[in-house]
Amino acid sequence: MSGYAMSGNTAKCLEWYGNMKKRDIKPSIGTFHPLIYSCRKEGIVAMEKMFQEMLGMDLIPDRAVYNEMIYGYAEDGNVLKATSMHQQMVDQGVDSDKVTYNCLILAHLRDRRVSEIKHLFDDMKAKGLVPKTDTYKILVKGHCDLKDFN
Repeated sequence: MSGYAMSGNTAKCLEWYGNMKKRDIKPSIGTFHPLIYSCRKEGIVAMEKMFQEMLGMDLIPDRAVYNEMIYGYAEDGNVLKATSMHQQMVDQGVDSDKVTYNCLILAHLRDRRVSEIKHLFDDMKAKGLVPKTDTYKILVKGHCDLKDFN
């Protein structure tokens, strides 16, 4: 499934998942990594539906699933859902990583909430997560898009 997901073939990815269900093969959390990734590419509704299906199987989201969900909301400009998903992640005891913070920074930039970004950036560094090129690229592009050069 991962190969189909990474190549953008959501239909084939979902077909394999359907075949698993027909054969009563119980998916693991790892099964949902490519599924949620693929569904995110199709839109928020598809992503959320797959996430709910995963939860309905009593599977507990891991960092990869949470990050994919947060990124989907960030891309969509929905900072409230992104931060809510992050809070759910924290409440479940799943540690944030650099990817998590990059997604949250992106969400805040897309929603024009520049004032929150410094807090996220400082929190990231306080947790020992070192911002690198990818983080700075998001920050520079976001501030340029907003024409915020302060």
